[in-house]
Amino acid sequence: MAHLRLAAWLLALLLVWPAGAGMALMPLPLDDDGVYGHMPLEAGYLSGDEYLDPSIHVRIERFDYQGTACMMVLIDIMDPSQIRTTKSSRSFFDGEMVVATMMAKKARAVFAVNGDFFKYNVFGYTIRQRQEVRKRLVNEAAGKYDVLFIDDLGDFSVNKLATTESAQAHVDALEQAGGRAVNSFTFGPTLVENGQVQPFNPRLWHGDAPMQRVAVAQLGELSYAVFQCGGATQHKTGLLMEDFARMIAEKRPDVKLAYNLDGGGSSNLVFRNEKISENFDVREICDMIYFASIGGGQ
Repeated sequence: MAHLRLAAWLLALLLVWPAGAGMALMPLPLDDDGVYGHMPLEAGYLSGDEYLDPSIHVRIERFDYQGTACMMVLIDIMDPSQIRTTKSSRSFFDGEMVVATMMAKKARAVFAVNGDFFKYNVFGYTIRQRQEVRKRLVNEAAGKYDVLFIDDLGDFSVNKLATTESAQAHVDALEQAGGRAVNSFTFGPTLVENGQVQPFNPRLWHGDAPMQRVAVAQLGELSYAVFQCGGATQHKTGLLMEDFARMIAEKRPDVKLAYNLDGGGSSNLVFRNEKISENFDVREICDMIYFASIGGGQ
Protein backbone atom coordinates (compact mmCIF):
# COMPACT_ATOMS: atom_id res chain seq x y z
CA MET A 1 0.00 0.00 0.00
CA ALA A 2 2.83 2.43 0.88
CA HIS A 3 4.56 1.70 -2.44
CA LEU A 4 1.35 2.34 -4.37
CA ARG A 5 0.81 5.61 -2.49
CA LEU A 6 4.36 6.75 -3.24
CA ALA A 7 4.04 5.84 -6.92
CA ALA A 8 0.77 7.77 -7.25
CA TRP A 9 2.31 10.75 -5.47
CA LEU A 10 5.35 10.82 -7.75
CA LEU A 11 3.15 10.54 -10.82
CA ALA A 12 1.06 13.49 -9.64
CA LEU A 13 4.20 15.51 -8.98
CA LEU A 14 5.54 14.80 -12.45
CA LEU A 15 2.30 16.07 -13.91
CA VAL A 16 2.30 19.25 -11.79
CA TRP A 17 6.05 19.95 -11.50
CA PRO A 18 8.15 17.87 -13.88
CA ALA A 19 11.35 19.13 -12.22
CA GLY A 20 10.16 18.84 -8.61
CA ALA A 21 9.56 15.14 -8.02
CA GLY A 22 13.23 14.33 -7.47
CA MET A 23 14.29 17.38 -5.47
CA ALA A 24 16.23 16.95 -2.20
CA LEU A 25 14.15 17.49 0.92
CA MET A 26 15.73 18.72 4.17
CA PRO A 27 14.00 17.58 7.39
CA LEU A 28 13.01 20.10 10.05
CA PRO A 29 14.49 19.87 13.58
CA LEU A 30 12.37 17.75 15.90
CA ASP A 31 13.46 19.55 19.06
CA ASP A 32 12.48 23.15 18.28
CA ASP A 33 8.86 24.27 17.94
CA GLY A 34 10.07 27.71 16.87
CA VAL A 35 11.27 26.33 13.54
CA TYR A 36 8.45 26.22 11.02
CA GLY A 37 8.02 24.61 7.63
CA HIS A 38 8.44 26.14 4.20
CA MET A 39 5.87 28.56 2.91
CA PRO A 40 3.25 26.58 0.96
CA LEU A 41 3.50 27.19 -2.76
CA GLU A 42 0.58 28.99 -4.39
CA ALA A 43 0.88 26.59 -7.31
CA GLY A 44 0.48 23.71 -4.87
CA TYR A 45 -3.20 24.48 -4.28
CA LEU A 46 -4.76 22.29 -6.93
CA SER A 47 -8.25 23.24 -5.72
CA GLY A 48 -9.97 24.59 -2.64
CA ASP A 49 -9.69 21.11 -1.14
CA GLU A 50 -6.25 19.88 -2.22
CA TYR A 51 -2.58 20.83 -1.85
CA LEU A 52 0.42 19.06 -3.40
CA ASP A 53 4.14 19.74 -3.41
CA PRO A 54 7.16 17.40 -3.44
CA SER A 55 6.92 16.86 0.33
CA ILE A 56 3.20 16.81 1.25
CA HIS A 57 -0.21 15.98 -0.17
CA VAL A 58 -3.44 17.14 1.54
CA ARG A 59 -6.97 16.24 0.38
CA ILE A 60 -10.22 17.31 2.01
CA GLU A 61 -13.45 15.34 1.71
CA ARG A 62 -16.81 16.57 3.02
CA PHE A 63 -19.72 14.21 3.61
CA ASP A 64 -22.78 13.58 5.80
CA TYR A 65 -23.05 10.86 8.44
CA GLN A 66 -26.36 10.30 10.20
CA GLY A 67 -27.48 13.68 8.93
CA THR A 68 -24.45 15.47 10.41
CA ALA A 69 -21.90 17.38 8.35
CA CYS A 70 -18.50 15.67 8.57
CA MET A 71 -15.04 16.18 7.15
CA MET A 72 -12.05 13.92 6.51
CA VAL A 73 -8.65 15.41 5.73
CA LEU A 74 -6.05 13.00 4.33
CA ILE A 75 -2.39 13.96 4.73
CA ASP A 76 0.68 12.22 3.32
CA ILE A 77 4.15 13.51 4.11
CA MET A 78 7.67 12.52 3.11
CA ASP A 79 9.45 13.00 6.45
CA PRO A 80 8.42 12.54 10.12
CA SER A 81 9.55 16.08 10.98
CA GLN A 82 6.60 17.44 9.00
CA ILE A 83 4.02 16.48 11.65
CA ARG A 84 4.58 19.13 14.30
CA THR A 85 3.05 21.11 17.14
CA THR A 86 2.87 24.82 17.79
CA LYS A 87 1.53 26.91 20.64
CA SER A 88 -0.08 30.30 21.17
CA SER A 89 3.00 32.01 22.65
CA ARG A 90 6.63 31.34 23.55
CA SER A 91 5.67 30.14 27.03
CA PHE A 92 4.12 26.76 27.81
CA PHE A 93 2.45 28.08 30.95
CA ASP A 94 1.13 31.62 30.40
CA GLY A 95 -2.43 30.62 29.51
CA GLU A 96 -2.48 32.83 26.40
CA MET A 97 -5.04 31.88 23.75
CA VAL A 98 -5.19 33.04 20.12
CA VAL A 99 -7.33 32.52 17.03
CA ALA A 100 -6.41 29.26 15.30
CA THR A 101 -5.87 30.84 11.90
CA MET A 102 -3.24 33.19 13.36
CA MET A 103 -1.36 30.28 14.91
CA ALA A 104 -1.49 28.22 11.70
CA LYS A 105 -0.36 31.15 9.56
CA LYS A 106 2.62 31.87 11.81
CA ALA A 107 3.66 28.21 11.61
CA ARG A 108 3.30 28.22 7.79
CA ALA A 109 1.03 25.20 8.14
CA VAL A 110 -0.28 23.50 5.05
CA PHE A 111 -2.98 22.05 7.30
CA ALA A 112 -3.52 22.42 11.05
CA VAL A 113 -5.92 21.11 13.69
CA ASN A 114 -6.47 22.04 17.32
CA GLY A 115 -4.64 20.04 19.98
CA ASP A 116 -5.52 19.13 23.58
CA PHE A 117 -5.77 22.61 25.18
CA PHE A 118 -2.85 21.73 27.48
CA LYS A 119 -2.34 25.27 28.85
CA TYR A 120 -5.81 25.18 30.32
CA ASN A 121 -5.11 22.08 32.40
CA VAL A 122 -2.95 21.50 35.47
CA PHE A 123 -2.66 17.78 34.69
CA GLY A 124 -1.33 15.79 31.76
CA TYR A 125 1.69 14.05 30.32
CA THR A 126 2.77 16.64 27.77
CA ILE A 127 5.74 16.63 25.40
CA ARG A 128 6.03 19.19 22.62
CA GLN A 129 8.79 18.86 20.01
CA ARG A 130 10.83 16.77 22.48
CA GLN A 131 10.44 19.34 25.25
CA GLU A 132 8.97 17.87 28.42
CA VAL A 133 6.25 20.26 29.55
CA ARG A 134 4.28 18.42 32.20
CA LYS A 135 4.33 14.99 33.84
CA ARG A 136 1.35 15.04 36.14
CA LEU A 137 -1.35 12.39 36.02
CA VAL A 138 -2.30 12.10 39.68
CA ASN A 139 -5.38 12.11 41.91
CA GLU A 140 -8.58 12.27 39.82
CA ALA A 141 -6.57 12.46 36.56
CA ALA A 142 -4.71 9.19 37.20
CA GLY A 143 -6.07 6.31 35.16
CA LYS A 144 -8.71 8.51 33.48
CA TYR A 145 -7.18 9.62 30.17
CA ASP A 146 -5.42 7.97 27.25
CA VAL A 147 -2.12 9.62 26.31
CA LEU A 148 -1.20 9.74 22.63
CA PHE A 149 2.48 9.68 21.66
CA ILE A 150 3.98 10.60 18.29
CA ASP A 151 7.54 9.36 17.92
CA ASP A 152 10.51 10.37 15.78
CA LEU A 153 9.33 8.11 12.95
CA GLY A 154 5.95 9.85 12.92
CA ASP A 155 4.24 6.75 14.34
CA PHE A 156 1.34 6.89 16.82
CA SER A 157 1.10 4.84 20.00
CA VAL A 158 -1.11 5.20 23.04
CA ASN A 159 -0.93 4.57 26.77
CA LYS A 160 -4.52 3.90 27.76
CA LEU A 161 -5.90 5.10 31.10
CA ALA A 162 -2.48 6.48 31.86
CA THR A 163 -0.82 7.35 35.13
CA THR A 164 2.38 9.34 35.43
CA GLU A 165 4.26 6.09 35.94
CA SER A 166 2.68 4.20 33.03
CA ALA A 167 3.19 7.13 30.65
CA GLN A 168 6.85 7.35 31.66
CA ALA A 169 7.21 3.60 31.16
CA HIS A 170 5.77 4.04 27.66
CA VAL A 171 8.38 6.70 26.89
CA ASP A 172 11.15 4.51 28.31
CA ALA A 173 10.01 1.60 26.13
CA LEU A 174 10.16 3.81 23.03
CA GLU A 175 13.71 4.81 23.88
CA GLN A 176 14.78 1.24 24.58
CA ALA A 177 13.50 0.33 21.11
CA GLY A 178 15.69 3.07 19.60
CA GLY A 179 13.00 5.72 19.24
CA ARG A 180 11.95 8.84 21.06
CA ALA A 181 8.68 10.57 21.88
CA VAL A 182 8.45 13.91 20.04
CA ASN A 183 4.91 14.96 21.00
CA SER A 184 2.29 13.71 23.44
CA PHE A 185 -1.30 14.66 24.19
CA THR A 186 -3.57 14.07 27.17
CA PHE A 187 -7.15 14.03 26.02
CA GLY A 188 -8.61 11.02 24.24
CA PRO A 189 -10.06 8.55 24.39
CA THR A 190 -8.66 6.20 21.77
CA LEU A 191 -11.52 5.78 19.30
CA VAL A 192 -10.29 3.23 16.77
CA GLU A 193 -7.33 0.85 16.80
CA ASN A 194 -6.44 -1.42 13.88
CA GLY A 195 -9.80 -0.70 12.28
CA GLN A 196 -11.81 -1.63 15.39
CA VAL A 197 -13.87 0.76 17.53
CA GLN A 198 -12.44 0.72 21.05
CA PRO A 199 -14.34 0.58 24.35
CA PHE A 200 -14.26 3.84 26.32
CA ASN A 201 -16.08 5.71 29.06
CA PRO A 202 -19.13 7.25 27.29
CA ARG A 203 -19.28 10.09 29.83
CA LEU A 204 -15.74 11.30 29.17
CA TRP A 205 -15.79 14.66 27.36
CA HIS A 206 -19.61 14.51 27.00
CA GLY A 207 -19.31 11.37 24.91
CA ASP A 208 -22.96 10.48 25.57
CA ALA A 209 -24.25 13.73 24.00
CA PRO A 210 -24.13 15.01 20.39
CA MET A 211 -21.05 17.23 20.10
CA GLN A 212 -18.73 18.73 17.54
CA ARG A 213 -15.75 16.37 17.62
CA VAL A 214 -12.23 16.14 16.20
CA ALA A 215 -9.88 13.17 15.92
CA VAL A 216 -6.39 12.65 14.52
CA ALA A 217 -5.45 9.27 13.07
CA GLN A 218 -2.55 7.38 11.57
CA LEU A 219 -3.38 5.29 8.51
CA GLY A 220 0.08 4.00 7.65
CA GLU A 221 3.70 5.04 7.37
CA LEU A 222 3.71 8.87 7.18
CA SER A 223 0.02 8.76 6.24
CA TYR A 224 -2.58 10.46 8.44
CA ALA A 225 -6.16 11.62 8.61
CA VAL A 226 -8.09 14.18 10.62
CA PHE A 227 -11.83 13.70 11.15
CA GLN A 228 -14.35 16.31 12.24
CA CYS A 229 -18.09 16.32 12.77
CA GLY A 230 -20.52 19.09 13.64
CA GLY A 231 -22.59 21.89 12.27
CA ALA A 232 -22.71 25.66 12.31
CA THR A 233 -25.78 25.91 14.54
CA GLN A 234 -26.46 24.87 18.11
CA HIS A 235 -29.37 22.71 16.91
CA LYS A 236 -27.10 20.49 14.82
CA THR A 237 -24.12 20.00 17.05
CA GLY A 238 -22.55 16.72 15.99
CA LEU A 239 -22.37 13.06 16.99
CA LEU A 240 -22.21 10.88 20.06
CA MET A 241 -18.61 9.81 20.60
CA GLU A 242 -19.48 6.18 19.84
CA ASP A 243 -21.08 7.21 16.53
CA PHE A 244 -18.08 9.40 15.75
CA ALA A 245 -15.76 6.42 16.31
CA ARG A 246 -17.98 4.21 14.16
CA MET A 247 -17.95 6.80 11.38
CA ILE A 248 -14.13 6.80 11.39
CA ALA A 249 -13.93 3.00 11.28
CA GLU A 250 -16.47 2.80 8.46
CA LYS A 251 -14.89 5.59 6.45
CA ARG A 252 -11.33 4.29 6.79
CA PRO A 253 -11.09 0.63 7.84
CA ASP A 254 -7.30 0.96 7.49
CA VAL A 255 -7.02 3.26 10.53
CA LYS A 256 -4.18 2.09 12.76
CA LEU A 257 -5.02 4.46 15.60
CA ALA A 258 -7.55 7.29 15.88
CA TYR A 259 -7.46 9.56 18.92
CA ASN A 260 -10.05 12.07 20.09
CA LEU A 261 -8.88 15.68 20.47
CA ASP A 262 -10.53 18.73 22.02
CA GLY A 263 -13.90 19.42 20.41
CA GLY A 264 -16.91 21.68 20.79
CA GLY A 265 -15.99 25.32 20.29
CA SER A 266 -12.31 24.34 20.19
CA SER A 267 -12.81 22.43 16.92
CA ASN A 268 -10.52 24.20 14.48
CA LEU A 269 -9.36 22.83 11.14
CA VAL A 270 -7.28 25.30 9.14
CA PHE A 271 -6.32 25.03 5.46
CA ARG A 272 -4.79 27.81 3.38
CA ASN A 273 -4.86 29.99 6.53
CA GLU A 274 -8.64 29.76 6.63
CA LYS A 275 -10.83 27.94 9.12
CA ILE A 276 -12.68 25.21 7.24
CA SER A 277 -14.59 23.65 10.18
CA GLU A 278 -17.95 25.09 11.16
CA ASN A 279 -18.70 25.87 14.81
CA PHE A 280 -21.60 27.57 16.50
CA ASP A 281 -19.35 28.50 19.45
CA VAL A 282 -15.81 29.44 18.41
CA ARG A 283 -13.13 29.99 21.03
CA GLU A 284 -9.47 30.92 20.95
CA ILE A 285 -7.09 28.02 21.56
CA CYS A 286 -3.54 27.49 22.82
CA ASP A 287 -2.06 24.69 20.71
CA MET A 288 -2.28 22.98 17.33
CA ILE A 289 -0.99 19.94 15.48
CA TYR A 290 0.10 20.94 12.01
CA PHE A 291 1.56 19.45 8.85
CA ALA A 292 4.41 21.40 7.29
CA SER A 293 5.97 21.54 3.85
CA ILE A 294 9.67 20.96 3.28
CA GLY A 295 9.25 21.25 -0.48
CA GLY A 296 7.66 24.67 -0.75
CA GLY A 297 9.06 28.19 -0.67
CA GLN A 298 11.58 29.26 1.94
